[in-house]
Order: sequence, then structure tokens, then C-alpha cells
Amino acid sequence: IQSNYYVTLLNNTDIFVNKIEFRFNEGSHHCNVLKSDSITKPHGTFDDTFTALNYNIWNMFCASQRESLTWQLPEGVAIKLKAYQQICIQSHYVNASTQTTPNSRGKVLINFWTIPESAMIAQAGLLFASNTRIIIPPHDSLEVRKYVKEIPWDIHILTLTGHFHSRGRNFWAKRE
Repeated sequence: IQSNYYVTLLNNTDIFVNKIEFRFNEGSHHCNVLKSDSITKPHGTFDDTFTALNYNIWNMFCASQRESLTWQLPEGVAIKLKAYQQICIQSHYVNASTQTTPNSRGKVLINFWTIPESAMIAQAGLLFASNTRIIIPPHDSLEVRKYVKEIPWDIHILTLTGHFHSRGRNFWAKRE
């Protein structure tokens, strides 16, 4: 099951998130949290489609593949969420051939911790590189590479992750 839960934040001014806590029931595969400046879905609605969201209009700003994760950004670094920001919380339970959800119910809890704008010295964002054209024949293996072209501004990388369900064996990144 993959569910998209749409929420319109109730803050009437911009907020600056510097810590995010994820908790979900055993059996989860991932939880992605995305924001959009151009989509407005009714607050508190779900869709259970298993199609990917359009990443040209949905910007992932945090995610977890762990049942319990607290992500503390460095001091003064924050993710900006606009007043009344539309967000989508996407939870994916389970990869049925390799996982079970023991208590038979998926549940996700997320807390956003904020700092005042005056305490923010740098804004964090997410660079999402996806390769959707991978075809691996049955009982075969394949090494797949994804290249991110030159990034036209200076960045500091806070974290990296791969996402390949139960079939991936290794994820690595290098700078050339």
C-alpha cells in the first residue's frame, strides 16, 4: 500500500524547520514528505494510487526509511515552509514479497521543530535524482549509475541515501 495524505499547514507565516522526527509502525518501507507551491488538494484527503508524484510540482524536503528517525539539521540551518504550505505525506507499506506489517496497520507520525527566521543562517533543500528506466531481467543482476550534472551553486551535503527496495545491494556516491 502506498498512500498520499494531503495537508495544508495552518501556519499564517512562514516557518523554518530545523528538526524532523519520524515514527512509523514496523513494516513500513518509507515515508516521503513533499511540498508544492502550485497544487492545492483538500486538507486531510488521501489517495492510494501507486503512481509516482510529479516531481516537477512536488518538492521532496524530507524522507525516512527507518521506523524511528530524528533528523537534526546543523545549527542555523532550516527548511522553509511557506504560510499555508500544501504538503503531501507519502507512506509506503509494504513490499509484500519481502516484508510484513506485524500489527496489520500502517501508521506514520511526524513532528516538525522550528527556529525563528532570525536564527536561520542557511536554507536547506533536497536534490532528488531518480532513474526510472531500470530494467533487470529475472534472475539477473545489473549495475546502474546515475550522474548528477554540475550543480551551478555552492552546496554543503548534509545526507545522502539510496532507495532501491529489497533488491538493491549497494549505494555509493562520489565526486568526479
